[in-house]
Amino acid sequence: MNWYPGHMKKTYDMLKENLRVVDLVIIILDSRVPNSSLNPQLDKLITNKEKIYLMNKSDISDEKVNKEWLRHFENKNFTVVENNSIKNKKNKKLFDCISKVENKIRIKFEKKGFKNKTIRILVVGVPNTGKSTFINYLTKKKSVKTGNKPGVTRGKQWIKIKNKYEILDTPGILWPNLNNDKIKYNLAVTGLIKDNIIDDVELSMYLLKYLKTYYIEILKDRYNLKANEYKGVEDILEKISRNKGYLLKDNEIDYERCAITILKDFRNGDLGKISLERPKEG
Repeated sequence: MNWYPGHMKKTYDMLKENLRVVDLVIIILDSRVPNSSLNPQLDKLITNKEKIYLMNKSDISDEKVNKEWLRHFENKNFTVVENNSIKNKKNKKLFDCISKVENKIRIKFEKKGFKNKTIRILVVGVPNTGKSTFINYLTKKKSVKTGNKPGVTRGKQWIKIKNKYEILDTPGILWPNLNNDKIKYNLAVTGLIKDNIIDDVELSMYLLKYLKTYYIEILKDRYNLKANEYKGVEDILEKISRNKGYLLKDNEIDYERCAITILKDFRNGDLGKISLERPKEG
């Protein structure tokens, strides 16, 4: 499986070409993995633009850790806002933030003699962070196609909002070279890259190791585990499989089926509010 498919190179080139006509960039992050979902290649590309960092899916990430990330980004002078576009609750902080940035942009336009100019907004992020869902939330209609897997958006499209804004939706884009295994695993666990890049069982073991360290009570409650039944993640995976009856012939463990269940529970938020990264981890 190619980590950096050809259409992502085309997307990157398209972004470079369209940035000159863009006034504001909204960068969508996954609140569960803010650092891993912050594409450094995109960040460098848009250094001279007004930016808002949107911590999306904040309803399924750890609220306490979210606050740590907000402080972390604000200390770096990032304009950052939490968001959950799936439930379509009005996000006053987000709209206040957009209005504040919009006023700065319009003041610049007016100094150049432009009045009532349409503000052009670029929405970017790695695949499956919720860009299209977020745009539908802003436009209050199904303007773009959405899906729960990466790669749904494959081409650019401009969407108008009441002749006041034009929003450019773009396909998700990864960075060409990634040697950091932690980031790669975080992107895979959260479903931000295709499932077949890393083996499901290996991926579930990575997730269980983190949950055992930070969210062991959630694991115990969800999968009916007892403290004396496990020592390592292999024991946990086996016990969950047996508790759920995921067995093959001769009472052998169906690790693959169990791994898929655990990953699905995490991605859907059925395990609870979980974050896989903390600022203090570096």
